Amino acid sequence: MILGDLCTRRCPFCDVGHGKPLPPDPEEPLHLAQTIAALRLKYVVITSVDRDDLRDGGAQHFADCIARVRELSRRPTIEVLVPDFRGRLDLAIDNLSATPPDVMNHNSKPCRASTNRRALAPTTPTRCCC
Repeated sequence: MILGDLCTRRCPFCDVGHGKPLPPDPEEPLHLAQTIAALRLKYVVITSVDRDDLRDGGAQHFADCIARVRELSRRPTIEVLVPDFRGRLDLAIDNLSATPPDVMNHNSKPCRASTNRRALAPTTPTRCCC
């Protein structure tokens, strides 16, 4: 998990701490790449906390991590499990397009409507918790 251990959101289903995170560690992409290379991993999944405090939601940091992993490793398959970048998807895709991952996935957050076993009336509003 990149971008620290504090999330800028407080989702009730998640066990990640929340609060005001520190700025991204500029050395994290290198340290991540060194660890992946040392372990000779063939498949890696890079995920993160939500970083609503960053203009691009952390997309450039994802791109930097992917680039460093590819520089130091024998081309493992890289999957990213990205947050929603707080709706800044155009900026995020622009940042990630220079070093696209092999697999791009999204952290989907369950809504009460999607997890409730009872049928909802058509007029029942549904909202996500985040």
